Amino acid sequence: MATREIIPGTLYKFKYRGVNIHGEGSNSTVVSIYASTVPDKLARPVTSLYNTTVTIEWSATPNDHAQAITKYAIRFKASNGTYLEDSGCAGTSATIISAMKCTMAMSKFIASPFNL
Repeated sequence: MATREIIPGTLYKFKYRGVNIHGEGSNSTVVSIYASTVPDKLARPVTSLYNTTVTIEWSATPNDHAQAITKYAIRFKASNGTYLEDSGCAGTSATIISAMKCTMAMSKFIASPFNL
């Protein structure tokens, strides 16, 4: 069997089965996996305040390892120390993903659960 190079970003499909002294097991269902790893860590985001809005911006990951970014986890630290997501900065929004920024009203951060 010839060895072939794995191509980053390619979707590979395969089946597997166990083999031991008693023979071969059944084939698994088809399994799919991309030849990729977790994207590199992002730099710290930059926040800015303009009038009554807060904008959070970030740079693209240094290396997405041949797999497109499909969502961001955008979380804000609440006054009790937990991190919460807010629909105003939904990391699944195509607009936010492509712009790599989101904007929210400052009033959001002076009310519970944030209480600045």
